[in-house]
Amino acid sequence: MFSTAVLALALLREVHGQQDIVKPIHYNVTLDPDFSMGLFSGSVTIDFLVQANTTNITVHADSIQIVTEKVGIVNSSGHNLKIPSIDRDEKNGVYVIQTEDTLTVGNLFNLTIKDYTGNLRHQDKMGFCLNSYIDRNGKERKMAIARFKPQGARRAFPCFDEPHQKAKFCINIIRPSTHQAISNQPLQNTRYLGGGRFLDEFQESLNMSTYSVAFVITDYKSSMSHGRHRIFADLNMANENVNLRLEEGADLLSKLEDNIGVKYPLSKIDSIALPDHEVIRGEVNGWGLLSCKNSSLAYNLSDPELQTNALEMSQSYAEQWFGNHISPVSWNYTWLNEGLVYYYGYLGASLIGWDAMDRYVLDCTQHALALDSSGEVTLNSISNGTGLQNYKAGAIMRMLQHFVTMDVFQKAVRLFLQTNAFEAVSPLDLYNAVQRIIDIENCHDLIGDHSVNTIMASWETQAGYPIVNVTRNYSSSSLTVTQARFSSNLNGSSVVDNLWYIPLSYTAETYSDKQFCTTKTDVWMSQRNMTIDGVPSNGWIVFNKQQTGLYRVNYDSENWRRITGCLREHNISEIDTLNRAQLVDDVFSLAQAGQLSFDVAFNLSTYISREHAFAPIASFLNNVMALYNKLSPENGHEQLRTYLGDMLNGEAISCLSDEENVNDTLSEKLNRVQILNAMCIIGNEKCESYVFKKFQLWNRNPEKHRIPPNVEPATLCGGIRFGSQSEWDSLFAKYKTSTDDRRKKLYLNALGCANSNSTVKGFLQEILKFRDIDSKDKVDAFKSLVQSSLDVTFIFDFVTANFDNVIDTFPDALPEILKTLAKKLSTNQHLEQMERLKNRFPRWTSTAFEEPLQIVKGNVEFNERFGKSIKNWFSGYLASRKSGSCVNEFSVTLKVLLVGWVFVGINKYWI
Repeated sequence: MFSTAVLALALLREVHGQQDIVKPIHYNVTLDPDFSMGLFSGSVTIDFLVQANTTNITVHADSIQIVTEKVGIVNSSGHNLKIPSIDRDEKNGVYVIQTEDTLTVGNLFNLTIKDYTGNLRHQDKMGFCLNSYIDRNGKERKMAIARFKPQGARRAFPCFDEPHQKAKFCINIIRPSTHQAISNQPLQNTRYLGGGRFLDEFQESLNMSTYSVAFVITDYKSSMSHGRHRIFADLNMANENVNLRLEEGADLLSKLEDNIGVKYPLSKIDSIALPDHEVIRGEVNGWGLLSCKNSSLAYNLSDPELQTNALEMSQSYAEQWFGNHISPVSWNYTWLNEGLVYYYGYLGASLIGWDAMDRYVLDCTQHALALDSSGEVTLNSISNGTGLQNYKAGAIMRMLQHFVTMDVFQKAVRLFLQTNAFEAVSPLDLYNAVQRIIDIENCHDLIGDHSVNTIMASWETQAGYPIVNVTRNYSSSSLTVTQARFSSNLNGSSVVDNLWYIPLSYTAETYSDKQFCTTKTDVWMSQRNMTIDGVPSNGWIVFNKQQTGLYRVNYDSENWRRITGCLREHNISEIDTLNRAQLVDDVFSLAQAGQLSFDVAFNLSTYISREHAFAPIASFLNNVMALYNKLSPENGHEQLRTYLGDMLNGEAISCLSDEENVNDTLSEKLNRVQILNAMCIIGNEKCESYVFKKFQLWNRNPEKHRIPPNVEPATLCGGIRFGSQSEWDSLFAKYKTSTDDRRKKLYLNALGCANSNSTVKGFLQEILKFRDIDSKDKVDAFKSLVQSSLDVTFIFDFVTANFDNVIDTFPDALPEILKTLAKKLSTNQHLEQMERLKNRFPRWTSTAFEEPLQIVKGNVEFNERFGKSIKNWFSGYLASRKSGSCVNEFSVTLKVLLVGWVFVGINKYWI
């Protein structure tokens, strides 16, 4: 057998991604799946170039069995090399093939591995996987799918499975006559093998990474096309939205080509429709073959669904350039591609009419700030499963675009792609392209005295993100700015060791032209603290225009007072829409981190009753609903529901008619959706008055009284929230008879809005049964019930009493179930109860309970630290509310409170 030392050396190279001893040139892969057995067999030949003398070749092959006698290596003269041994390392998923003769540098060889076998069933659904779906007749159908990103190719064929080791591929699929095969390239030839089996041979691919390989073997009989675009779907799939997706796809591809400046190089781009629960963005996202959800092709989709579908399609199309056309030189740099995919995904959706750039701030920037609040993850660290690197990378790409301007960014990306076409890249390649354009355009003022590499390295290599503290000197028309790493850790303080190159932008109330849309850097901050002179002493100042920078901003109490006063009493449009969303997100995040009083946060937030734009209200709901979940009953939980209802019953809802009309903007439609959804979740009377009659009419005759798609989720939730057991039973019956994945999910989410404990108990019992609710829907059903519950203690008590059944029902999802519960558990009693539950089931202690217990402890600590002050604020708010005209009279109270802060002292965070 092969020596331990040589094997260890080979594995060391594998671990460090340094398999550059050989360079793959071409693959020829043949796969033969057996659906009935859940297995497959295959053969692969790999032409490779030796780049350093060696006597061993390490190939990735995970969950694949290779027969030693079926492995051969041939040199360029046709001579077969002797192979003394082949060693397998299951832990690292590699085989090490030893050769008797040295493979010398500069020579070409051919590696052949015949008749290997593998498994089509993988719990994590990565690799070459067997899938099933239920057709419209209720019959189970099977298909096989390649899910290779990031490291799934090694489960389909032995390969050099590193992103920089690109090669050309010829894919060959053996299939039954009942199925068809689709791959990256068009079909070149089909041969009949006998016994009802065919061999499909596809055209050779361009140079690409192993994760870009894609193929599907399906019995779908329906495909529709539009130019280069095809969609493969179940024969009974509604055609209206198939045509819409094809038209949008053609328009999107054309607009992305124009904007990026590099043509899509393939002759076709196919989409395969899969059941919703099987689809995660990018799971089938090869070069020229993508996946989409069945529900994305359905009739009567809501505007939020249509916008989300456009975003998902646009991100998949963007990945054709940033991930396939170029790929990362190392797995540590996947964030580079993902950041560009996010940026061009949102831009692309906007280019075809879906106005997604406001959502970009909410989905990427604010989401990244929330997920990275512990400040422990760098862009180059391996993914922790939260998607944080992708969101953070997307936010950083947007920041880069804004501080170098759109013109420079577009030219740089074009240069980046043209220079590195079909190659592997590192972040430095992008930075060099941006620097090159800045040098050519002679616009060095955009980056001050710094280089692009220096600026971006501070964001790429450091964990977390900065908080910028702004303290104004009102007597000298100057201000002091300091930076530190933001931390949400209530037991610690901001870490000061990190230092970022921060593009500061700001504007002031007294500027005649506030130029919120001009987002070039006003001042580069590269030190711990700095002074900015010549700023107005009157009015407010706002930093981080349009929240283009990935940082939070805190102000002295007087500036917070002035901002709040403007939003409460003046024209709110004096401050840009995205900055209003930023102010709401920052003020609540700072308060929850103990760096600002909750009085400041809630006082500012009362302006929301005057808000009408989607983004600020979405930011408000994201923060307040999270607070609503963790606030304990004794600390104002019910008062928060009253306050939230007051805020949402303001200008935004009053200027929206009860019924949609053709003149509604997308922002107005999205606002109606998010406000009504929140109203129904908290059980506000506005929900009841708006939806309950609609629900009753629909429940009696769904065909005659159709609910507009945009308000259907809120209407169904409100109907259950304010209805009786009979309404719940009726909707549950509709769930059981529906064969539409999208509608089943819609019904499940609404069923979770049950209000009475007896109905909740009945739903929980149904979830734990092995009938009626599909197994794939059980996790979603439980989560919808918890997330919509007005009495989570009742659910927790039921789970505790029936935990054996819970384990049986959710053997693979128990940590997710407990985590969902934990987010709404906030008392010491809850914590003690979960500790007892953990002790009863010790085998689950290290996996299922660890994170949920930390969440509950965090919620308890939060309530102990902030509960009293939050409750006191609500007491003052409700007292002013009872006195008459709440909004007007509370604004007077607000002024007194705010003025009082100035004399109490500077906020304790930055003294």
